[in-house]
Order: sequence, then C-alpha cells, then structure tokens
Amino acid sequence: MEQGERTRGDRAKRDAREWLPWLLLGAAALVGCTTLYAYSFADEGDSLWIGLLLSRGQRLYRDFFSHHFPFQDYWGAAVIAAFGKSILAVRLSVWGFQIAAFGIAMGLSRFHLPLALAALVWSVVRHLFLANLLLYPSFAAAALLVVLAIVLAILMGRVRPDWRHSLAVGLFSTVAILSDPLSVYAVAIALAFLLLADRKSGIAAGLWAGAGLLAFVIALAASGSLHDFVRDAIVFNSDVLSRY
Repeated sequence: MEQGERTRGDRAKRDAREWLPWLLLGAAALVGCTTLYAYSFADEGDSLWIGLLLSRGQRLYRDFFSHHFPFQDYWGAAVIAAFGKSILAVRLSVWGFQIAAFGIAMGLSRFHLPLALAALVWSVVRHLFLANLLLYPSFAAAALLVVLAIVLAILMGRVRPDWRHSLAVGLFSTVAILSDPLSVYAVAIALAFLLLADRKSGIAAGLWAGAGLLAFVIALAASGSLHDFVRDAIVFNSDVLSRY
C-alpha cells in the first residue's frame, strides 16, 4: 500500500512537471492580451495600409512602393481579408503567432520550462519593444526563436532530430528572412551548426528554407513584381536608406 501511494505520488509530480510549462504558456497568452493596445508607431500604419491594399487585390511592389520585406504585409492582408479593418484582430494575430512560436519551440526542443518562463516574461515586456505591433521584428524575432531553440537542442543532444525539426527550422527560417533580410546571418549560422551536428537534418532544413524563398521569388515573377521588389526592397535599402 505504502509503495503504491509513493508510486502515485511520483506519477502526480511527474505529471505536474509536464503540465506546468504549458500552463505557464497559457498564462503568458492571457497576460499578453492586456497590452494589445499599448503604444503605436508610424511603421505599423504603413503595414496596415499595405495590408488593406493587398486585401483589395493590389500587388505589393508593382502597384505601390515598399522598402520592407513582405511577410508582415501579407500577414496583415490575410487578417484584414478575414476580419476586416480591426486593430484588435491584427494585433491579436501577431500575439497568436508569437505564442505559437513559443509552443512549437517548446515542443520540438524540449526546453519546456525555460521557454515557458521566457514566454511569460515576454508577455509582460514585449510592448516596450513594440513587439505587439504589426512590424517585421515582431515576426522575425519569434521565427528565429524557433530556429535557434531547435538547433541548440540538437547540438546539446537533447532531441534526436526527425522531419519535424527540419521542417520547422526551414519554414521559420523562411519567415524570419521574409520579415527581416538581416535574419539571413542568424539563419546561416544556425544551419551551419545543424549541418555539423546532423548532416541529413541540416540539408533537409536548408532545402525547406530554400523552397520557401524560391516560392516567393516565383510568385513575384508570376505577378510581374520581381524587378520592382529588387528595386524597392534591395536597391533602395542598400543605396538610399543605408545612408540614414
């Protein structure tokens, strides 16, 4: 009897340890909702306007100028098309993306408690960095979190990589680069270490990332916007905006 009670007690403690990080992630999700309306920034207005234009059928870069990479614009367009012109819906979707990124990173890296605590802290302070707004750093930072957490877990031998890890690293690498092109440096370093740790996973992740970026380039070419993208988002940034 005594041993059975001890076994049940050990099982209960183990279950509590398993559920605690996810409860903390849920708490983080709720806390983050309290700062949805905190602050505003002109660049978000630009992203919201572009999202509205895209939702009405206009084409990015070809029909109007934008020097940003496109992920936040397409994200905003999808939300506006689904829910209309709603600041609440847009900012809630940004928070949803970030919480989902934390959850995916937790599940695939098994850094359950550290990442759950990080999510809780992030939910309190993120608005101080304008990460509650529809801006490219809001997506790039969350995407890189997934990439770096998974790669670190593989390097430490915490997980044995499979197709899920390669897919997540590849797709979130694509999101990071299409949000902020300077993310390519962090992605390149992560993929290099992944190749050293597990060649098969590194190659697969690189192929997924390459496929995502290639799909974007093909979409631009098909819409007749590829030249405009190079002119607005690459040449303008390197030749003009870099001076300021």
